[in-house]
Amino acid sequence: VQTERPQMPVRGVHQRKPKFSPAETEMAISLILGQQSTLFGSSTASEKQRDWQAIVRHVNMVYHNNREVEDLKKKWRALRKEAKCKQAANLQLPASQRVALNTLELRMLQSLDEVAVTGVSGIDSARSATHESNVMFFVAEASFSLLELIGN
Repeated sequence: VQTERPQMPVRGVHQRKPKFSPAETEMAISLILGQQSTLFGSSTASEKQRDWQAIVRHVNMVYHNNREVEDLKKKWRALRKEAKCKQAANLQLPASQRVALNTLELRMLQSLDEVAVTGVSGIDSARSATHESNVMFFVAEASFSLLELIGN
């Protein structure tokens, strides 16, 4: 009778990290938005890295998923892209057909301007006060739609 040898753990095998939970995502985005002036502003690379590392430490302390800075950056970029695409699509639709944005998407859009959402039309890339007022109008309108859904 031949017995099986116990399998030794294989070194270098990459095990996937768990998906971000909604609560973990909310915490990470809240922390990122709280530090956005440093993370996305004119701060030095070392200041930005320090803040990203602090955010990762905080998220890992609560959720124990051993996230890395790049994991959070990737999640941020994916969610930001999704929110921008959803809002840009909404801007092309009549108000009655627009898709409601969730709270997280609304908060992310508030950190962007209209040019970041819709792109620059024509050749003139100059920003104007109407861009900002349009963004706030659509964010406010989406917030109102979300509140109506919650209330009903």
